[in-house]
Amino acid sequence: ESSWPERNPNAINCRYTLINRETSKFCGCLQQILNKEESGRTIAEKTNDAHILFKEMDVKKKRPFTLMHCYIEFAKYPKWQTRELETSLKKQKKTIDESPGRATNDPSDASSVRTDATSIHTDALEHEKRPDGVKKDKRGKADENACKLSLETVWAAKQEKDEIKEAARNARYAQQFELRKEEIALRKKEDARNEREDARRQFELDERVMLIDTSGMTDVQKQFYQAKQNEILARGLE
Repeated sequence: ESSWPERNPNAINCRYTLINRETSKFCGCLQQILNKEESGRTIAEKTNDAHILFKEMDVKKKRPFTLMHCYIEFAKYPKWQTRELETSLKKQKKTIDESPGRATNDPSDASSVRTDATSIHTDALEHEKRPDGVKKDKRGKADENACKLSLETVWAAKQEKDEIKEAARNARYAQQFELRKEEIALRKKEDARNEREDARRQFELDERVMLIDTSGMTDVQKQFYQAKQNEILARGLE
């Protein structure tokens, strides 16, 4: 029992339509190369040129021809044979028919002519590369979306980290500002206390000068204290 899933007629028809279109396109490319009639070049070299031409005709995706195994089977029938290949087959068949001792009605000999002619394309199968399909495109889009999500996540994490740093910096500045305010207030209180202390000392000194007894002093001493008392009175009137 086959492990391949069973295809319905519609799926088979769609697949054959694709194979028919792509193979016909490749036959056209090969015929264009053969029409150049370049001497000294083998069919294999011209087939490689046809592969290159097929790929260049796909302007958008540059997809190679990946149905060479189908073309090898189709090339066994006259509908799919190119002009130069038909000529080659006729020459080979004529040579076989005219060779003495080679004439035979064995169908295997007739089929071997076409098999040998189509075998020139088998080397291309070894270098075939399946084009990128829908799954790879989906994987590419998924990787792109994952990359975008990753970038968005990194950017969101960076913004959150920056916000935390900014909040911590603002809190630190606010704390420093409050400490500065407290320091200024304490300094003002200290200055006010010092001013009061200086004023008290000055008042006590002025009071001693104003109440001093000058009766036993000399005239010079009396003049000195009299001048000091006048200064105190003048300062009090300001």
